[in-house]
Amino acid sequence: MYKEHIKIKEKLAFRLVRHLNNLDWEEINDEILFQGINEEKKLRFKWLVNDKVELLKIYFELINLKILYEAENDFLDDKDATIREKLIEIIIRKCEHHQKDKIALRKVRSLIFNYSEISIKYLSNFMFLSKQALLLSGDDLRGYRGKLREIGVCGVFGIIFENWLMNNLDESKVLSLANKYIARAEEYALFFNIIYQND
Repeated sequence: MYKEHIKIKEKLAFRLVRHLNNLDWEEINDEILFQGINEEKKLRFKWLVNDKVELLKIYFELINLKILYEAENDFLDDKDATIREKLIEIIIRKCEHHQKDKIALRKVRSLIFNYSEISIKYLSNFMFLSKQALLLSGDDLRGYRGKLREIGVCGVFGIIFENWLMNNLDESKVLSLANKYIARAEEYALFFNIIYQND
């Protein structure tokens, strides 16, 4: 029963974002999200659609987990990749995985100034990805320097993603932008002793 709840909730999370490609946030209700689902399941799981912000959070979490899973498998085959190269690879994958939901995410982006809950979930999405990306790339994140690196990468990921989202950048331009911002962040981190030359 619990597994069925999880499966339905994940399905509803992706439905929410897919519908956002064509509808506004306020227009999406339980009837729209439950289209094609039988009446018995509607009654049993109606409570799952009471919180669209929670569904949005689940959408981001599932995409991020898929990105990290794929990246981990690829990194096992590329032992010589640097932390910078791995971070670039992860943010590029982030853009690729959200490509078909670009219109929806622009709408989400426009809502963050009016809905504090959405802004928190949107930011948390990058905080989670940046932390896991650093760990996956070989950073132990120990001490206050580790926390500062996590915050820094979160900011860089956010800037790259925002540029991709709002400016229709293709993969080559995203790669160029990622190289530029992550290299610059690395320079600042070295200057302020947030990372060391042999990190």
